[in-house]
Amino acid sequence: MVHRLPPESIYATGDRKSRSELRRWSPKKLETVMLSVDAIQLQIFIELQANRTRSGRQAASAAVPIEYRDKMFLPIPELKVFLYGKMADLDRITETDPDLTGWRRSPEDVPLSSYHQDDNGMFHDTARQLNSCLQDLFRKQGHQTATVPALLAKIAYNLSISSAPPNIETYNTLLLGLSEVKKYQLVDRVIGSMRRTHMRPNEVTNAAVLNHFTTTNNAADFVTRVELMRGKYCGLALARPNIHINEAGAARLRRVEREGKEDKVIQLPYPTPNVFCALIRGVLKFSGFDTALSICKGMGHEGWGLCLSGLTPLLEHCADYGDWTSGLAIWGQIQALRLRSLQRHAERRGESEKVPMTAFAAMVRLCSKAGQKGVFEEIWAQALRAHEGSARKLVELVKVQNEAAARAWADRPAAASLEGEQSNKRVGNAVEDAVVDASVSKSLSVAHDEIVTPVSVLREVETSQASPAPDMSARHDPVEHRITTSSSATPPRPPVLLREQLDGLLPAGLELEDYELRERPMSMYG
Repeated sequence: MVHRLPPESIYATGDRKSRSELRRWSPKKLETVMLSVDAIQLQIFIELQANRTRSGRQAASAAVPIEYRDKMFLPIPELKVFLYGKMADLDRITETDPDLTGWRRSPEDVPLSSYHQDDNGMFHDTARQLNSCLQDLFRKQGHQTATVPALLAKIAYNLSISSAPPNIETYNTLLLGLSEVKKYQLVDRVIGSMRRTHMRPNEVTNAAVLNHFTTTNNAADFVTRVELMRGKYCGLALARPNIHINEAGAARLRRVEREGKEDKVIQLPYPTPNVFCALIRGVLKFSGFDTALSICKGMGHEGWGLCLSGLTPLLEHCADYGDWTSGLAIWGQIQALRLRSLQRHAERRGESEKVPMTAFAAMVRLCSKAGQKGVFEEIWAQALRAHEGSARKLVELVKVQNEAAARAWADRPAAASLEGEQSNKRVGNAVEDAVVDASVSKSLSVAHDEIVTPVSVLREVETSQASPAPDMSARHDPVEHRITTSSSATPPRPPVLLREQLDGLLPAGLELEDYELRERPMSMYG
């Protein structure tokens, strides 16, 4: 069991969470949350007004009661006046005391929500009902049973009628669901609300926020988020100022002394695989393979455990560029992690962690590009044993990854002026500075002029199904020399990744290995 976890963590014990539920927010916190959620509703209203299709407006209008509909479809200038008033009140409330002595909202304010926390704790059940309702709405949208305007209208309405304030699960549901329907501006508003209200994030939150900034190509906010996760700018969460920091908690708690004021104790997030995976994906996009690898090394020494899901983005990158030597080294580390997981859980009930299908697909692509037919067949057979009946899914994943790589390359700026190169280098350095110490090498991966077209991967995959399963007892250790691909169109590859660069980066303790079996992104469609 992992100790010292904050109560909002998805791994915190039931007892830890129950004790936390006995606490109540101050009047200031509750009022701040109401103002901020009102602002989210107004921003949804403005988003709905921007929908120029008559059917979309009709769907949104029919989704909520008439009283709420009248507020939703006020003229945009009027909605913006109300929104600016909410934001001004959010600025003013920071200067008040916790009991809101003398506090009054702006005269023109129109409340959209009214939250309270009763002494008996019934509001926790109400919050759970709110979260269940929101997740059900997003799930139905995933099944294409509702339009996006109707979905947004119902989200705003449910936030309005709830008598309980949103909790971290509510925010996570909004982050993941709005990302799924590609309402990225609203995702930004939800992230801003969390910062305004000082809502303590958990592992799901951090992974979702990093993935959002990666998806929207927002390098600046990605860097800022990583810096916050590592304790800069007062971090993302505070512990009790009078807490005793012992040796066990020193890695996650940092005391900030303030002259004439009470100390602040910044609580850093726990290093979990899903957050690590989201971090690596972003670093790969914004500053390249070399920086991502150096971050693996630097954060591995700090206890951020390499994991099957965290190494997969690195393997996908090697497949994109046909870097056989580096990819084989990463695959070897994935196999080492899998074997260690099997050994750890051999005497336990339940199923050990499997190598993700995305990792198998990436390795199949890499073998095809490098002309490694023997290893190709071995990986193919291993994938079918690990994921029974997955042949069609593996073929589809190979196709999806190839298409994603082609799109990513097509979306890159065509011109590479000196100014542009320097700008990219500054972004890369900023990302690395945010995550690793200055002592770690800051070399960026080279820019490539063109991406190789996949070598009939799907056709080769289908043919290989008839091949007998090779002897899996043979170990394929990373080769020390570079194997060139069969295509002369392959772009220059990143520097060789040696096995030694990955060895020794497993979690410092055994606790984190349990995360590989338990941590999953919040799923609303399963």
